Amino acid sequence: MPPKQRHAVGAKAAPHCGSQMKQSWSLSQSQEPEARRRRRPTEKKEALQDRKKQFEKCGLQVIKVEEIGNGVLEAVFQAKKKMMEGNTRKEPLSRMLFQRVPRQFCDMVCRVGFHRVYSGPCDSKYGVGIYFTKNLKTVADQIHKTTATDELIYVFEAEVLTGSFCQGCHTNIVPSPLSPGVIDSHDSVVDSVSSPETFVIFSGTQAVPKYLWTCTQVQVQSQNYSPKQMTLSPWSPKRSSIGSSVDDPHIK
Repeated sequence: MPPKQRHAVGAKAAPHCGSQMKQSWSLSQSQEPEARRRRRPTEKKEALQDRKKQFEKCGLQVIKVEEIGNGVLEAVFQAKKKMMEGNTRKEPLSRMLFQRVPRQFCDMVCRVGFHRVYSGPCDSKYGVGIYFTKNLKTVADQIHKTTATDELIYVFEAEVLTGSFCQGCHTNIVPSPLSPGVIDSHDSVVDSVSSPETFVIFSGTQAVPKYLWTCTQVQVQSQNYSPKQMTLSPWSPKRSSIGSSVDDPHIK
């Protein structure tokens, strides 16, 4: 299994993995101009702040956000990305997308990446693949229809290599060819080519988890939860993740 690191944004890393993360930051910082290094933490904090507001607009109260760090998954993803970059296409190669995952599969996603059995729709309307959405409202609508009112909600934010896409169909097990009779195929399928919101990939190497957002529905949070009660990660103490509250100044 690939080694997994997951640490809350704004929280200190667990002692046994802190030195490794510190080393990776030092290596990356040495290759960047000083001004860019100063901007990066601020830009990340502002991006998380904006994302948190998007969750709340969709009726989801953010309890904490954790940043995923898995060097093996990232290396495999970057290799796939470099390979796809050789094909010049008009679409953006990658997008930041969302996927809701049941609690029992969150650790697996952090360790080995995304797989369709971890969070597949009941109806594989656009193909037998791994589903993501760019719209948090779509995630929220699904949650409102299917989630018990006292359940915590786990949403991964991932970088996904969508590349060239085509209209999805329930019979798809791979994307369709770029054109009839050619070997090369599209990279993903979508719900609507003209205005895509749902993206389906058929290889886990095309996505890497970046953040894990833990939420409740807003009405549930007001009745059963409070930020002070949910300041720690719901994960087992044996794991290395440390949660940060929505009151954490780094993401508030």
